[in-house]
Amino acid sequence: MTKKCIQLCFVAILCLTPLLYQPAKVVASSENSEVMDILGEVSPENLGITEPKTLPGSAWYAFTEIKRKIAIIFTFNVKARAVKYLQYSNERLYEAQKLVKNADIREDEAVSLLDKYLHDMKRAKEELQKIQDSDAKEEVRKEMAEQEFLRQRIFDVIEEGVQSEKIQEKREMSLRFFEEVLFSNEGVDDSPKVLREYIEEKIHLDKNGLRDIGVIEEARKIAGDERGEKLKEAADYAITKMVESLKNLSDDDSIAFYEKFFGSAPNIGSDTGIIEQIAAEEDSIRRKIQERIILRQQNSE
Repeated sequence: MTKKCIQLCFVAILCLTPLLYQPAKVVASSENSEVMDILGEVSPENLGITEPKTLPGSAWYAFTEIKRKIAIIFTFNVKARAVKYLQYSNERLYEAQKLVKNADIREDEAVSLLDKYLHDMKRAKEELQKIQDSDAKEEVRKEMAEQEFLRQRIFDVIEEGVQSEKIQEKREMSLRFFEEVLFSNEGVDDSPKVLREYIEEKIHLDKNGLRDIGVIEEARKIAGDERGEKLKEAADYAITKMVESLKNLSDDDSIAFYEKFFGSAPNIGSDTGIIEQIAAEEDSIRRKIQERIILRQQNSE
């Protein structure tokens, strides 16, 4: 009887420990929400996942991890396994964003979550290389590459809430995976087809389009010379596409566009330089904006 009681007590302690032990949080500032307000919200559906029912730190999150491991063990198809790892990486990144938005995460916790995210991204890339069917491989490669634009928007939120060089390092590692996936099926002289298709289909004259060009620019900065040149060509092509769209706007709409994005650009990565490149193509509109700014300053004095 005594032995049985001891066993029951031991099990109870194991079950209750996660509930009783909740480490103190150094919360992220809820006031630093400029990025969240500027860019379109990245929903779970955008990433091909569902809204998480539990988050890291919860007593029940261990069951989520167990389910993931079991699912991988019983996934024998290489393509399905690559997609599964990609799904898990997206889930981990989205969970980190949720904790940041809830102001409920420490720097070391955020770094740990991002390490797990990068681990699953690495495994997804490894499984991608094993896929024999060229069409299936291209399908997964396209999904991995296109979703990186969304993942970088999530990194914007995480980095705004948990300002740390370590978070920046994890973002850069994610961009390196992006670069490797882009060029994993291309020759040295080839421009990534998947990237050009994304520009054609997804990059438009709006704030998300500007941010996407910023992602290409950021990937270019960490790429080697040959790949960097191809990424620069892609970014230039996207800017040219935006300029053509801008030329179809009326003067008033063009001015409104520049006024809106000159104000928000410093908060969305490298987009300030991108906007300047676009603005340089439209000198007359730039002059009108400058005149309007000067007039406002005079009226306020």
